[in-house]
Amino acid sequence: MIFEKQLPPGWSWARVDEVGEVRLGRQRAPEHHTGTHMRPYLRVANVFEDRIDTSDVFEMNFTPEEYERYKLLPGDILLNEGQSRELVGRPAIYRDEMPGACFQNTLIRFRARQSVIPEFALLVFRTYLHSGRFQSISKWTTSIAHLGADRFASLEFPVPPLAEQRRIVSKLEALLSRSRLAKEALDAIPALLERFRQAVLAAAFRGALTERWRSQTRKTKPTSDLLEQIRAERRRRWEDVVQERLRLKAKTPKAESWKTEYDEPTLRIDPDAPKAEWFGDLDSLGWNAAPLELLADPVRGIPYGIVITGDPHPTGVPTVRCGDIKNFSIELDPLKRVNPEIASQYSRTRLEGGEVLVAIRGTVGGVAVASLAMAGMNISREVAMVPSLPGVQPRFLMYLLASPVAVRILAGHTKGVAQSGVNLDDLRSFPVPLPSTAEQNEIVKFIEQAFARISTVHERWKQASEQLDLLNESMLSRAFCGELVPQDPNDEPASVLLERIRAEREAAASSPKQRRSTKATGRKSATGNPT
Repeated sequence: MIFEKQLPPGWSWARVDEVGEVRLGRQRAPEHHTGTHMRPYLRVANVFEDRIDTSDVFEMNFTPEEYERYKLLPGDILLNEGQSRELVGRPAIYRDEMPGACFQNTLIRFRARQSVIPEFALLVFRTYLHSGRFQSISKWTTSIAHLGADRFASLEFPVPPLAEQRRIVSKLEALLSRSRLAKEALDAIPALLERFRQAVLAAAFRGALTERWRSQTRKTKPTSDLLEQIRAERRRRWEDVVQERLRLKAKTPKAESWKTEYDEPTLRIDPDAPKAEWFGDLDSLGWNAAPLELLADPVRGIPYGIVITGDPHPTGVPTVRCGDIKNFSIELDPLKRVNPEIASQYSRTRLEGGEVLVAIRGTVGGVAVASLAMAGMNISREVAMVPSLPGVQPRFLMYLLASPVAVRILAGHTKGVAQSGVNLDDLRSFPVPLPSTAEQNEIVKFIEQAFARISTVHERWKQASEQLDLLNESMLSRAFCGELVPQDPNDEPASVLLERIRAEREAAASSPKQRRSTKATGRKSATGNPT
């Protein structure tokens, strides 16, 4: 626990509403949308941790009496009354960012009394936010947690001597300022890593990653020879199927027929996007451009899979959907199982292992290679399958289809209104910059080495972020244990301060003038309820 029940010498426990006024904001209602006293008001969307954002502020009508009740003063602390579980109670100090502003009932206002300084109260509330104390007293609806003004008001509050509060605030502000700078630097790292990842993929398919390798490697067979071998293998496989189908047709007239005219895919060049703008000058690299369909097994093609309907089948065929493809891998545990009778109708998309799988519906762009362990599984209609021919490295195609240029090309062909998607014809005609098989392997090796370094840095970033959070918690813990700043025995103990303030409040409340004022105005208590 951050706050121990045994407080440091000179400290005392109090309730939140003893050290400050607690008030729930004004409810937003249609009758307040217009009027002669329109004023800006803050809501949950404006209050972040120790930061007020006034870029999107609404207005509603506050009468002069309501304005006096709900106006904000510099030093007021606003807390999210209704929020998600991890953010309920998120606090910030109002520093007059929008003079004349009021606040809505999605916020609670804490106005510190003379027993605490606002900056110290903010530290306490931030500690309650991160330690889960606010969560523990909140009430829950379906998706929102409510702190509750009364529950917040009755919460315990540790009160040090005023002088010690100032020392704690001064020390912690200096330390937390350095911590914020470190967090800002850490927060920038994931975006930098993603930019580096994209830069690696972009360089790979311009030939930049393997430039030295090409200069140091004995001349391999020209890529044109590889392309001819692929063409020959593709046609051979197609002819083998034709011969088998004709043989079956002769024996069984009702057997499935097969077209007898071979169509070889050709590269369709968009006149507005010459090859040099796709992946650079392929001729200077000794590479060739080929449509993706030419590099795929003609028997299986580049299809999508099963139209999934109904509930999962307990012993059915595991089927890959677009959401299962993440970070160049496929999550096998959550795969939905499809009725075997339905799956049997999609034998062409039954996986053997080694196929490139591309998400073409929903979350477009996810890509991975099916492992050998996935043999017998299938794919859904949201996923396209690319069974590459010998000479084409599947992981080379996988990384290519994830590269910035590929994403840009395919995004230009994304179709659909309710759900975006890539048309299979566009995927089949995708222009592949094809190097030799040896260079494909080198490109994959260089990419995966770079990605391994990215993963290492990302893991260290996670560790550093966690350590920074622990460091902040440690600083707060030391502060509230009386160990962060020196204690001065000459400081007036908090108990004396609190007793004096309670006595003054009781005397003021019992005065005839105060009683008349309360009776005449029906004044509300700190939490907004009539006293």
